[in-house]
Amino acid sequence: MHESRFLCLAVSRRDGGNCIAGIDIDSGKWIRPINPKTRGAFADHEIIVADGGTQEHRILTPLDVLNLRLDRLVSDNVQPENWEMAPGSYADAYTVLRRFNGPGDADILISYLDQNGPLLHSYSNRIPADDPLLKRTLSHSLSIIRPEQLHWRVGPHPSYPNRLRVEADFRFDDDPYCLVVTDPIWEEQGRRAGPGRHPHSTIARDPNGQVLLTISLAEVPLHGFHYKLVAGVVCLPA
Repeated sequence: MHESRFLCLAVSRRDGGNCIAGIDIDSGKWIRPINPKTRGAFADHEIIVADGGTQEHRILTPLDVLNLRLDRLVSDNVQPENWEMAPGSYADAYTVLRRFNGPGDADILISYLDQNGPLLHSYSNRIPADDPLLKRTLSHSLSIIRPEQLHWRVGPHPSYPNRLRVEADFRFDDDPYCLVVTDPIWEEQGRRAGPGRHPHSTIARDPNGQVLLTISLAEVPLHGFHYKLVAGVVCLPA
């Protein structure tokens, strides 16, 4: 078993539940915990945590720091950061050691940022499943970036007629990207804003704060492509 002082940087919805990801503070390496029962997503009740200050139970959120118990590395060619959680280790709520928003924490978090493109191996929002790049293990399938010219694009969902889809429209290293958002908090904020292309400052609770995006490459291809997703939105106070 491996213990990780885990900084959560993404809680993302996916088919079957929730995907979480973050960085081991001590090693600086990315970790994507995997449910050993399903080899995939966690149900809502499996990512309940106890707030370290109030002891109130709530859903895990970005910037929570936990001591996670991991069983074994289960990487594949697309997602080399996957670790199975130790069986039964999440039966009871993990205690949040602290929130990663104290003095100096922003500087540490910014040290993890990717600075140069392409974003997750290509200049588009996806990688073909038959791309020769995927015949060997990718170096990484997770990235945290500081987006430039960030807008939230809200429009009809192509698969669900009564639902709005939220996308992050931004530039990174001067190249444009438009990625589907799977962070449920920011999906809801975008939907409340309504259809259109909204500057980040108009829907952010703290328009003067810094915003970082955690980007994940989906393991399961859709229509022949592995898509990049905004799996977490990290907001740092001004």
